[in-house]
Amino acid sequence: MAGSTAYGQKNKKDSIPVKKDSVALRYNFKKDQTGGLFLDYLADKEIIFDKDLNKYVIIEKIGDYLTKTPVFLSPKEYAQYRLKKDMTQYFKNKVSATNSKKKGATSAQKDLLPTYYINSDFFKSVFGGNTIKFTPTGNLNLKLGFIYQNTENPQLSEENRSSFTFDFDQQINSSIKAKVGERLEFTANYDTQSTFDFQNLVKVKFIPPSLSDIEYNEDGILQGLEAGNISMPIKNSLINGAQSLFGVKTQLKFGNTNVTAVFSQQNSESKTIVAEGGASVEPFQLKATDYDNDRHFFLSQYFIDNYANSLKNYPLINSQINITRIEVWVTNRNASTDDFRSIVALADIGESKNKVLVNQTGEVFPTNPPFTSGGNIPTNESNNLSNLLTSNSGIRGVSTVNSTLQEYNMEEGLDYSVLENARKLTPNEFKINNQLGFISLNRRLNDGEVLAVAYEYTVAGGVTGVAKKFF
Repeated sequence: MAGSTAYGQKNKKDSIPVKKDSVALRYNFKKDQTGGLFLDYLADKEIIFDKDLNKYVIIEKIGDYLTKTPVFLSPKEYAQYRLKKDMTQYFKNKVSATNSKKKGATSAQKDLLPTYYINSDFFKSVFGGNTIKFTPTGNLNLKLGFIYQNTENPQLSEENRSSFTFDFDQQINSSIKAKVGERLEFTANYDTQSTFDFQNLVKVKFIPPSLSDIEYNEDGILQGLEAGNISMPIKNSLINGAQSLFGVKTQLKFGNTNVTAVFSQQNSESKTIVAEGGASVEPFQLKATDYDNDRHFFLSQYFIDNYANSLKNYPLINSQINITRIEVWVTNRNASTDDFRSIVALADIGESKNKVLVNQTGEVFPTNPPFTSGGNIPTNESNNLSNLLTSNSGIRGVSTVNSTLQEYNMEEGLDYSVLENARKLTPNEFKINNQLGFISLNRRLNDGEVLAVAYEYTVAGGVTGVAKKFF
């Protein structure tokens, strides 16, 4: 029988007291702080995956010497560790980007939006990746103020002498670029100061799997697909390409044959300019009415019908009529007391063609107008409105005008207009072409103003019919 004896050793506490460092540091340094005022942490962290243990091993060492005991983490624990670390680093970068004095803050400020991740295999198969990234750029300028105006005009009421309005203006110049996976790109530009609307671009570009996958990039039929603002440049002198297109563009490849198809709307146009003697020559056609509205007026339909014929032998004007006297009346907006009176202006007076009459109810109709070789000339006897041109007619009184003209189914503002205290224009406020029968005002008529004329003329040649002299 054998016996054994166990001996134990008792651990004695160290009798030497440990003294803490009593020197107070001005800065409370930590081992993981870096920067100009801190000592850099020299240890490098290395993460290794052990297949046998199915665990991640985190090792810290300086050179070849370990500074800490290795830490073993399961895949689930490592995922939580990595998520926490990445989130901390992400928010640190975003906070640092707000300080423009920090190094690298300028580049960090350009990428403040996060990258979104989609955990879907189907999404990855369609777009070639799981990420969605937005990159916005641009600027926004806002101007907000007010305008106060006070006019000491005794002709205006107290309420209309002062005005207060807000002044608001904005200028936006922005663009956004989005990338979905590796195959879809979206680009949009918007600028309020752009000259044309088509300069604000919207473009969607899809790269098919045959191009994003290097292994099959030469065998795919669909080489590219674009939608939005596109262009179709053609390297050919016979056929010109087109720019500023809005539509769909596809690029196809059949063996060695490349096909580019475009279905779009063209938002621009091209012009050919011929230069002669150092100057460009470009024909154009411009009518006076295209740029100068409410200033030039024909006195009658007769002058419109004979205008082109009268100018066939220009500068010789071939016209039988010569206007000898004219009065021009307009709405009295300035409350002028010189040359003013109340008048009634009839739209159909002097007209003898049914198709040009303003009143189409049948109550106004041609009678027996005199005419020349150029057609029916404008006279007071051209239609039955001559019955109103008597000394005791109801249109002589302002209070009886409406009731008198109701018998002809006339509507005020369309068939006739009553101007109380209308102002007569002086000869230097307008110009008249006595042979072509039109006047040109020195200023445009404002909205709601009425123009009325009365004129006399002489006719060269024979006149068939009788016309009384009225003014």
